[in-house]
Amino acid sequence: MSRRRALLVYILLGIGMIISILPFYWMITTALKTPQEAVQFPPTWIPHHFQWSNFAEAMRVAPFGRYFLNTIIIAVFSLIGVLITGILAGFSFAFYEFKGREILFLSFLAVMMVPMPVYIVPGYLILASFGWLDTYLALIIPWTVNVFSIFLLRQ
Repeated sequence: MSRRRALLVYILLGIGMIISILPFYWMITTALKTPQEAVQFPPTWIPHHFQWSNFAEAMRVAPFGRYFLNTIIIAVFSLIGVLITGILAGFSFAFYEFKGREILFLSFLAVMMVPMPVYIVPGYLILASFGWLDTYLALIIPWTVNVFSIFLLRQ
């Protein structure tokens, strides 16, 4: 690659990096601004007075600790479920010869092609009929079987 082309690539990568990092910078600096400074026009890029108390206020107003715990519970149990079902099904498809194996696997792949919005209303109705609305089960059980993990682990 010529030096000119390499320079152009690095310039484009630098611009892309700035575009990617700028929203995070803006979010952090806005979180550190006073309420008046956050809404003033034209906006300031660097806060004049850093308000670290904004973070303590946010933790006091909303139960973020509980939100983080919910996220960990759902992620861990969903991951365990996906690993168990994906490994067992992937192993079965990869090593066991049974009648209809290819048709069943192709039907699994066909399910991957159905867009997610198609599942929303039926999924809600099923979860409501089980009485699982507003529970951890409603967020964990539907994700314990992931067709992509079966496909990936079959390879």
